[in-house]
Amino acid sequence: MIPISSDAKILTAIERSQVCQRPILLSVTWELAPSSGLPLADFYWGNQQEVVVAGGREIEIKSAGGKQRFSHIKREIEFWQDQAVGNPHFIGGFAFYDQPDAPYPPSLFYVPQWLWRKTKNAELVTWTANVIVKPTATFEQIEQLIADRYRNLPTQADPSSQTLPPVRTISEQIGEFSWAIAVQKALELIQQGQLEKLVLARVLDIETEQTIPVPLVLANLQGNYPQCTAFCFDLLPDACLVGASPELLLRSRFQPNQLSIATLALAGSIPRGDSPPADQTLGKQLLNSPKDLQEHQIVINSIVQALRKMQAEIDPMPPPQLMPLANVQHLCTPIKARMGTDEPLAIFDLMAELHPTAAMAGSPRELALPLMQTYEPSDRGWYAAPLGWLDSQGNAEFVVSIRSALITGCRARLFAGSGIIADSNIEQEIIETNAKFNPILHALGIREYIRGDRLTIPRV
Repeated sequence: MIPISSDAKILTAIERSQVCQRPILLSVTWELAPSSGLPLADFYWGNQQEVVVAGGREIEIKSAGGKQRFSHIKREIEFWQDQAVGNPHFIGGFAFYDQPDAPYPPSLFYVPQWLWRKTKNAELVTWTANVIVKPTATFEQIEQLIADRYRNLPTQADPSSQTLPPVRTISEQIGEFSWAIAVQKALELIQQGQLEKLVLARVLDIETEQTIPVPLVLANLQGNYPQCTAFCFDLLPDACLVGASPELLLRSRFQPNQLSIATLALAGSIPRGDSPPADQTLGKQLLNSPKDLQEHQIVINSIVQALRKMQAEIDPMPPPQLMPLANVQHLCTPIKARMGTDEPLAIFDLMAELHPTAAMAGSPRELALPLMQTYEPSDRGWYAAPLGWLDSQGNAEFVVSIRSALITGCRARLFAGSGIIADSNIEQEIIETNAKFNPILHALGIREYIRGDRLTIPRV
């Protein structure tokens, strides 16, 4: 069952563990038939390039929070990559804030016990086993463990056989004051010259009659938003972060002495039209909107500033273009850069500079963050934060976890944010956030609560 080519890796891992007198991470990969079915997993990552699913946790890495959480995770991953045999993947991300006393981990990464990967058009399907090899391990023990994991791989039921439960309640969380008043306060600060931009999120809580079927919600998101990266990440034993993000935080590819970086400035949006001509008219309106172009440029500036702080060489950028999704059109600008480094894990240093960009927080960032915590109705948790994967060869991909919900049994918490600048209009910002709630609402089978600029959701 296990390819003979894996034998040498197993023996190398055992020998290396004995020499180093510490556990060594072994990663063994082999190809499967293109028709191989999707396994049942704790982690899902799917876009137009690939699908990655993973299960179990061979190694788990957490940080205690604080400003050093990115560097702490980097050091821990570096330890396991240092003597690893094969190419293990690390999966995880960070909370929006670095609060050490939050009910969720400020950062969490893990090496899955197994990882299944399918490239675009199913041209290649692989399965990877990750095993900690101790100095006392034998070849037969490791071989048997890998074989057992493959043999006992759980199969996922067809999501179409599941049904979405009826909704019991929907409520919008209100903090010290309503979201509209928070926007008005933000506008006053901006007009006084204290801020350039402030991002404020609304929060919806949904309770259903039965447990929410996460695989069906995920399938709905990926079917409705194929241009996005659909994800599912078990944040806590009973809580799962599910979403479909259009926003790439960073993609990296490592070559000797150079890290190639791709990221995306995403800010400025308008609804889709009811017909192709109306849609085209709205798209042109967005491309020529001074307000949206200003907001977009603020985000570009924040990303460029972070890249330059890391001594990156930035490629010439194209003008803003449209990203049409099922529910909304965005302004986006792809940004590519190169960092001179012999350290693949420099991506964590870059993430620490990028997060949160002006698209998710505002500008200046150091002034925006405390205001967000004051004006928003609840903590963001892992909403609008980095989530993704990296391997041991310098390849990585992280998105910003927007258009997402935290699902816990019969409950789901949704977030939708809007960037407030001097020319913002409260009614238009309500329309925008309504449109941003719709991907998750529709995936949950909810369509009648938010339409246009009407707030028909009961408030708590």
